Amino acid sequence: MKKLLNTIRRKLVEKLIRPDDGYTYTGFSEGEPLKFYYQEDTGKYLIGKRSDNWYYFEIQLSGWHSYASRYLPWGKTVEKCVFNCVTKEMDARTYNQEPKEINFQDWLYGIVKNVHTCYKEAILAMDIDDFIEAQEHIRAWEERKNGQNM
Repeated sequence: MKKLLNTIRRKLVEKLIRPDDGYTYTGFSEGEPLKFYYQEDTGKYLIGKRSDNWYYFEIQLSGWHSYASRYLPWGKTVEKCVFNCVTKEMDARTYNQEPKEINFQDWLYGIVKNVHTCYKEAILAMDIDDFIEAQEHIRAWEERKNGQNM
């Protein structure tokens, strides 16, 4: 089991730092370990590295989303920092709590749980026509797959 988890961790890191895959340079270099985080107030599981900036990635159904932040006022409310188009005034913004570092196994479990929840919500939000169309795509994929195995 430990070998499997180490392999998954290595593959994730390789995927995130490969410039030939269309990802922008993140400031990471080989040998610098990425760490795993959980942000309690948002329920997000993140992977990242603190350097001059804090670079982090969030996995969503559409793939990896990358962010960079610098000197965020974690957990604080900053007055008059966001322009409200309706009232034409500056509103306050409360920043999320700082993510806590967690171990890889807890991070992986959380990611799988979050992705499962997102798929479940997406399926429940589908109307019947979208659901039938999705089933047809799955059937067509399975037929192509079975045709290749023969």
